[in-house]
Amino acid sequence: MPDDKFSFAAQAWLDIRNGKVKGEHYVYQDAKETNGLDAALIYLFLDFHSLMNNEIFYSFRPKHVYRGIGQIAEEELREIDCLAEILAEPDDNFDKLLDIWNTQKRFRILTSPFNEDF
Repeated sequence: MPDDKFSFAAQAWLDIRNGKVKGEHYVYQDAKETNGLDAALIYLFLDFHSLMNNEIFYSFRPKHVYRGIGQIAEEELREIDCLAEILAEPDDNFDKLLDIWNTQKRFRILTSPFNEDF
C-alpha cells in the first residue's frame, strides 16, 4: 500500500504530536465524531495489542486513556510518544514492544463503552 495513501497509527500519532499534520482528517468510527489525536490514540493501542497477539474489538481501549486526550498528563503523552516511535518500526523493535507489554500493565488493562458510562 503506498505511503501517501495510508497512515499507520504510530506515524499518525507522531505527526500530529509534532505538528507535521493537522489531525482532523484522522477519524475513528464512533458516534462521538472522534478525530485527531484521540482517533490516533485508539488505533495506536489497537495496533499494539494486535502485535502482542491480543486482537481486541474496536470499542476496547486502555482504561487509563479511555476518557481521551484531555485527561492525559503531558508526561504520559510523552510515554505514548515513545511507544509510537517503537511501534513505527515493529519488526525492528519487537523485543522492546514485548518488554513494554510485560512491564507496562496500564497499557493492557482494557475497558469499553459496555463497561463505562458514555
